[in-house]
Amino acid sequence: MLFSGDHLLPGVTPPVTFERGFEPDPLGSYLASLELIASREPRLVLPGHGRPFADARRRIEAIERTKARRLAAVRELIEERPSSVTAITDRLFPKAILNYQRNYALSETLAHVARLRWSGVVERRTRPDGVYEWYAVRPAAGGAATDGGGG
Repeated sequence: MLFSGDHLLPGVTPPVTFERGFEPDPLGSYLASLELIASREPRLVLPGHGRPFADARRRIEAIERTKARRLAAVRELIEERPSSVTAITDRLFPKAILNYQRNYALSETLAHVARLRWSGVVERRTRPDGVYEWYAVRPAAGGAATDGGGG
């Protein structure tokens, strides 16, 4: 039995947000934690919201697919043109207009950008006006991408 809180929900993909000073790759940690839960094979999940459910593996796979699609979308936007997190967020979440929605959208976008950074596929550069922009990293000779570091 797993008391999952908001970590594993039956009908909603939990947002993974970035908070400076904590985990440098929150999405990577979240995905790793889902695999840990799956390896424990809980027969019953008691979420913080919604009804208890039995098939944790299937729910985890659905969440992983959703996160992978969002990660690919962020990567594609950065590959199209260097962008700030704000610009990426505006393109991903055009309807996030209320302040609290925008803040969650920005924080979730930053968590996805951090995952790409730690994976070595994007890097951060500073524009002359001091704004960070994210650039696609071209694979080095042999196909390996360089790691842009954290945060």
